Amino acid sequence: MGRKPKNPLQKGVANKNYFSDAEEKAIVQYNAEVNSEIKNNIFTRQLYKPLEKLVMFVSKRYTTGPKSGEEGFDEMVTDAFSHVYEQIHKFNPNKPNKLGEFPKAYSYLGTVCRHFVTNYGKKIYKKKLNHDN
Repeated sequence: MGRKPKNPLQKGVANKNYFSDAEEKAIVQYNAEVNSEIKNNIFTRQLYKPLEKLVMFVSKRYTTGPKSGEEGFDEMVTDAFSHVYEQIHKFNPNKPNKLGEFPKAYSYLGTVCRHFVTNYGKKIYKKKLNHDN
């Protein structure tokens, strides 16, 4: 006989999603906060690890420049993380998109990261072409 599957709604079981509703609320709270100490506390305790994971997953998925084993990948991930961090304040959860739905911070920041990574790869490719010629 096999083991019984765990019930994810069971009390005491941790949420396995790295970017859940708690992180969505933390980003809204981070943007609304004026005090820099509280803002820093929110970022370091609730947002740093999920954003780091988001950037790493997007970078591995959409990279066209340096691959994960080559030099430059860590630099690209660091640049992508700092770019996503700079764009957090632009997220507006009350502005509906084209379909009339309210956006999620996860999709907004994932798109920001994806665009950065693809543009970074294009830039590296252009440098490589110019260097080879």
